Amino acid sequence: MRPDISEEGHISSLTMKSLTFLFFTVLSGLAAATFPDDSGPLSTGSVDYVRQSVAFVGSGPGTNPGLGESLDVQRILKVNRTLFIGSRDHLYSVDLDAPAVDEMFYNKKLTWRSNQHDIDICRMKGKNEAECRNFIKVLLKRNSSTLFICGTNAYNPVCANYTVSDCCLL
Repeated sequence: MRPDISEEGHISSLTMKSLTFLFFTVLSGLAAATFPDDSGPLSTGSVDYVRQSVAFVGSGPGTNPGLGESLDVQRILKVNRTLFIGSRDHLYSVDLDAPAVDEMFYNKKLTWRSNQHDIDICRMKGKNEAECRNFIKVLLKRNSSTLFICGTNAYNPVCANYTVSDCCLL
């Protein structure tokens, strides 16, 4: 009779601990193979080239660039000649046919913030204030007139459909 199995066929706790250790060792090896480290950018442009490009920094026409919150782009979707930019707490609509010199301006902005109740629950779960926001993570064209959008909503995800008319978000 093997010393790690009793007469009733039960496995000893030492054998169970060994099997559990082996299982977690194999599982952690698989997890490392499944989730590789992020690689660097596929390509980068020189500083001179980037300075010549038109940029979107989150400001609208008539506003002073550089004021307000920083832009935190999460998703970008191009529909015809309109660029939809999902950010933290905002969805921007940018007309690609509008003339631009140094900066692209949004023509419409949808503000979609988390409500205070969801933020309070997020904070109670140990997240910091910056994490308890609504980050736009899904931005899809559902059909010719509808966008499907989902946000993190302070770790309480929420989705909605929005209508697209010509080049503007309604």
